[in-house]
Amino acid sequence: MKKISLLFLCLSLVVLLQAQVYQSVNNTAGGLSAALTADGNLTTVTNLTVTGTIDARDFVTMCDSMTMLAVLDLSGVTIAAYTGTLTIPSSVTSIGVFAFYGCTGLNSINQKVKQVL
Repeated sequence: MKKISLLFLCLSLVVLLQAQVYQSVNNTAGGLSAALTADGNLTTVTNLTVTGTIDARDFVTMCDSMTMLAVLDLSGVTIAAYTGTLTIPSSVTSIGVFAFYGCTGLNSINQKVKQVL
């Protein structure tokens, strides 16, 4: 009986540790990190839906800071031009193949964006 209880406890812990965290954010360009940090979910979100506007800073947040992110839906976003350390020119019309290069945890990306501002 002890072995069964211990096995059940171990399995429960594994399930809890692998629990998915879903988050939806209506973003303002460059604000994704602050929005998710305020909710305490920056490093725990596994499934993210973003609406509103995003820019290069938000791509950095998704790839570099969101270590558990596996499913990303960007179908409701508009990409804003951004000039800074990372640049997205206004001529960009879609998310390129290398936008998520190095984001090894992502399994699914819906990236049909509305437009580029």
